[in-house]
Amino acid sequence: MQPIEIEAYGYCFTDTIKAAALEAITIFCKQHPDEVAEYPIDLFPAVDYHDPEWSFRVEHCAHLLGDSVGDTMRMMVRFRNAQLRHQELQSHGIIHMASEAQVTHSKLDRQITQAEELQAVVTARD
Repeated sequence: MQPIEIEAYGYCFTDTIKAAALEAITIFCKQHPDEVAEYPIDLFPAVDYHDPEWSFRVEHCAHLLGDSVGDTMRMMVRFRNAQLRHQELQSHGIIHMASEAQVTHSKLDRQITQAEELQAVVTARD
């Protein structure tokens, strides 16, 4: 697995961390769409300060990011929620587009049938 390298800039350190986390999560999701689709809860756990497992995960990663682990995890969860909403909207859009395509196909089929019937009538007159 190749490491994800990010260059991020922000007004303050927290903004920079948020920008880097968002970019890293986006890249990760693009590189591993199957894993993200199959295991979204394991990859991006929801924030729950009363859940010992969540607390352990955050504390366990504390040595990597110092005091901004909580901010990073919250940003990851927010990103994942936004991504899921985006996927829902895409799904609704595709369903709507397929429905419109079926209606258009039916209309075109009727128009082709009418044109063929008209052509048969004209040919019969000649």
